[in-house]
Amino acid sequence: MKKALPLFFLVSTLSLPGSQAGFGQITMTSIAAGDFYSPATWDCICFPADGDTVIINHAVTMSFGIPYTAGQIQINASGSLTNSTDLDIYINGGTFINAGIVSVGEFLLDSGYVNNSGTMTFDSLLTRDNVDNTGDITAYDFAHDQYATFTSDGDITITNNFNNEGDFFLNGLLEISNDASNCNIQTSNALMQIEGIMCIGNDFINCGTDTLRSAGTGALYIGGFSTNAGEVQGSLTVNDAGGGFDLNTGTIAGTVTMATALCGLGMDESSLSDWTIYPNPAVNSINSSIPDVDYFIYDLTGKMLAASHSQSGLIDIGFLSDGLYALQLMDSAGRHKTEIISKR
Repeated sequence: MKKALPLFFLVSTLSLPGSQAGFGQITMTSIAAGDFYSPATWDCICFPADGDTVIINHAVTMSFGIPYTAGQIQINASGSLTNSTDLDIYINGGTFINAGIVSVGEFLLDSGYVNNSGTMTFDSLLTRDNVDNTGDITAYDFAHDQYATFTSDGDITITNNFNNEGDFFLNGLLEISNDASNCNIQTSNALMQIEGIMCIGNDFINCGTDTLRSAGTGALYIGGFSTNAGEVQGSLTVNDAGGGFDLNTGTIAGTVTMATALCGLGMDESSLSDWTIYPNPAVNSINSSIPDVDYFIYDLTGKMLAASHSQSGLIDIGFLSDGLYALQLMDSAGRHKTEIISKR
């Protein structure tokens, strides 16, 4: 029987322009920085309306919330869509594509499709349909609903709570500062498949009939009280201070590894946008764009596999087996950076 959990947030009422309805189904491209609803921003004597295809190549701001039930909003790498008053975006059909920067209050995907390869920042995020993420997402709260699929090969940072009720395929890094749950409290089952790393700062629960699993080298780190009432499957590594779930009333497959490593990936790091690690994935070596670094390589249980210094920034990984690893770097000024690397 599923245990009811409170929603972490409520989506607020959108502030919408009264002239939005009744237009639409044309294509427009930004020609200058400006307001989303200003005709001067676009290559037509018009402004975006529900059903239009909107292409943003400039710094576009919002004076009202944006509702879309059809059409497409596309932010290219040179573009941005932001506001300074916590306005919201509501997608209930159509497509939202971001390769640039999006920063708004609340983002609600009721139906449709979202693809992010850029940077997105929200006060809260609720997804009820399919999302593909290869970029960076930051939100205060994040809930993923049932019957929807979220696939992430990028980085997601949640500064408060996270709940998954649908299918969530994590191939990158998911960091949650407070509580997290894999719990469907409605009519279906939740699936959390971890092939990357999931770090939880506080409590975690996997509810009854819901599934937590890995088919490869995924790792889960739990900083607080851990509960499993569902199923834990595959080759997942679960790290908890006690070396196992604090409360287990579900089933854990014999292929699951229980460990005690702490997750320090990305927590309290110096964020250096000009410090890159490439290529990733890699076969024989990884490069740090900042030379003269100490480096440490860990497997996903927290076991250190290598520790050395690179004057040039070139780091040998040819000795590793194929899979995911944590690479921690520290430069001569004491700044540090951690990334998940893939050895092929």
